[in-house]
Amino acid sequence: MWSAKLSGKLVIVTFAVSIGGLFLLTHSQYSLRDQSLTPSNFTEFQPVPEDQDRRELWQFGIYRYSASILLDATEKNLELVKEDIVKAVQTCPIPDLHDIQLQFDYWKNTTRYACANKTQVGGKTGRFQTSKYRYISYLDGDKWICYEPGLAPDPKDCLVYSFGINNEWSFDDAMDKYGCQVNSFDPTMNRPNFKRGSNIYFKNLGLEGKKGTLKGRKQSKVDTLGNIMRMLGHEGRRIDYLKIDIEGSEMPALEQVFREAPHLLTQVSQLGMEVHPGKYRVDDKLDKTSNHYRVWRIYHLFECLGFQLMHMELNQYPGSQYKWNGTLQSCCYELVWVMPPSPLQT
Repeated sequence: MWSAKLSGKLVIVTFAVSIGGLFLLTHSQYSLRDQSLTPSNFTEFQPVPEDQDRRELWQFGIYRYSASILLDATEKNLELVKEDIVKAVQTCPIPDLHDIQLQFDYWKNTTRYACANKTQVGGKTGRFQTSKYRYISYLDGDKWICYEPGLAPDPKDCLVYSFGINNEWSFDDAMDKYGCQVNSFDPTMNRPNFKRGSNIYFKNLGLEGKKGTLKGRKQSKVDTLGNIMRMLGHEGRRIDYLKIDIEGSEMPALEQVFREAPHLLTQVSQLGMEVHPGKYRVDDKLDKTSNHYRVWRIYHLFECLGFQLMHMELNQYPGSQYKWNGTLQSCCYELVWVMPPSPLQT
């Protein structure tokens, strides 16, 4: 913990060893490439200049919204920060997806976060029958986590959101055993809210782009990420790991967050999700309404918020895979994004 005087006010800033760290709205001259940045350097609290490249600001993490960090910031200042985050998303440059190969090769061409200590957590082995006597084994339900300093969840104080369970608890159980509070969500299991293990809290609720019910499932209630965080009292709280595996609902859910409350994502340190663009067919259009373009846009919006891709792989279920131009592709992809820690966190 340290304190710094900002514009004549004493602001107490708490450092957690775990993820999510310090991305304050600071004087525009500072960049995280400046290793001399120390608590004593923070002398002003002002908006980022309009003529500064917002995407570059996010890439180097000059500022980040977190009500839990700016403990003494005024409500007006926090609203200004949130407004600027919205502008960063609105001005995010999205390259044209004129060739599906761009999406297939995205993981090769984007900046990757080279985590030196990443671990596969959870997952169960399934079997896929390819013929009368032949089966292929595959792993499902696992997620990758980076355990580097500045990103590793603090086992004494970590928070996990896990959307999409389908009665497969291996990831949630592992994070519970690690020491995290795990909030698990699934509206399709027909189970009431209950507690599992030491610190897993299941909610009969799903994630979507608006409050309501799942299409075709009137009893399956869904809500937005912001409403769910508010309901659980986690506004301004760092989410150490956000897991999303919700069979296509990730697109409207994330689009709503990017459109209406992108500051919520800047509170997330690691995000492991499965995206479902579907199988590409030669006559599929790549316009802005297509699932392939929607996924492509989400990739770049994450980049504009400062996230970097740490891990990407095809979904291992053999039935979801197909060949395209001689390469193996899938209707679904597993990705993990991380918010790189600042030098002050490492």
